[in-house]
Formats: sequence, C-alpha cells, structure tokens
Amino acid sequence: MNDENFKAVLASSIAHDLRNPLSVVIAYSHLLSKSLEELSVDSRTIKQIERIRRSAERVDQLIQNLVDLTQIEKGGLQLERTVTDVKKILSDSLEVLSAWSQEKNIVLKVSQADGPIQAVTDELRIRQIFTALVQNAIQYCRDGSRVNVSLAQTEEEVTLEVSDQGCGIANERMASIFDLPQTKPGTLPIKQMSLYIAREAARAHGGDIEATSRGEGKGSTFKVRFRKG
Repeated sequence: MNDENFKAVLASSIAHDLRNPLSVVIAYSHLLSKSLEELSVDSRTIKQIERIRRSAERVDQLIQNLVDLTQIEKGGLQLERTVTDVKKILSDSLEVLSAWSQEKNIVLKVSQADGPIQAVTDELRIRQIFTALVQNAIQYCRDGSRVNVSLAQTEEEVTLEVSDQGCGIANERMASIFDLPQTKPGTLPIKQMSLYIAREAARAHGGDIEATSRGEGKGSTFKVRFRKG
C-alpha cells in the first residue's frame, strides 16, 4: 500500500470511529430539543441543547472535510449515484440549519420550481453542497436580515441559487473565494474547506459553483449547477 492509499484508509478509519459517538450526540440532542418544545420548556434551555447539537455537527463536518480532502488529493471525490429527490435534499439541509437561522433572526425565503425535481446524484454530496452554501450565507448575513434560496431545473441541469444581505465579497477576493488558503500550522480553515469541497463535489457531478457580489457590504450570491444524470 503506497503512502496516499495508507493516508486515505487511515483517515477513513479514524473518521468512522469518531463519528459513531458524534452521531448519537446529534440524534439525541435533536430528539431532546423537540421533546422539550412539546412540553413547553423554557426557550433558553432548548437553545442550549441546540448549541450542543450544532457543536457536534461542526465537529462532524470537520471530520468529513478532512476525509474529503484526502480523497481529492488522491484523485477526486468518490460518488455513489442514485435517483434522488432534490427538493427533499434541500428541505433536509434547511432543517439542519433552521435553529441557527432562527437564533440570528434570519428569514430563509425558499422558492422552488413546480413539480418534482429528480436527478441521478450522490445524495450525500448534493446535501453537502446545499448545506455549505446556505451555511455560508447565514454565517455572513446580518442578524435580522434574509437569505433567499431558489431551486430550479432545466431538462439537463438543476440549479440552486443562494443570495444573502451580508458583508459581500471584495473584488480582489472573488478569484480565490473557493481556494484553500494557506494557514498557520495547527489551524484549519473550516468555512473555506467547505466551499472548496462543495465546488469539487459540483464539478464531480458535471457542474460548478460561481459567486457574485456587488462589493463589500452589498451581499453575495452563490449559484451551483449540476447535471441530472
């Protein structure tokens, strides 16, 4: 086994061992939060539980990102394609981020094309793309503002557009927004990793992601497109 294969196998093994207990924390904290809501427990307690869940999800995302980076270095992301319901993938992604958007008092305004939207994709990767783009918008959006999410399709492609009212992107940063930045030892650029991996996942599906902004302080728009088959 060469060094690259060993690194990939090791990363996958470590990720599996770490994610098993994390999945329990995420699942049960979500269940506990919903149960307490039904019992009308005070909102502060529920918010604290949601913070626990989001912290666990953040660690889970970091682990997945590290595994994905290893795959990309080895030659590209691996895809397991099946017929997927794209609208449900988007709904699941928004559900995961709903507590965070509510905490920041951000409205997620969603518009979707009529009828079903199906595509032959890797469901995990498409969810990863959608989550990364909406998460990025919430992160940089001003509290009390709005994020617009629009899902559309043509005969050959699916597109998702996410627009925010946040800090925008300076022209000099636009060309490198999806690149992995050089960082100091011991630091991991989690947000930049997510956008970089999302673009690689889109390209693996025969698509791409582009970002536009009218400048700093004027919000930004991220648009992903990928082939249906």
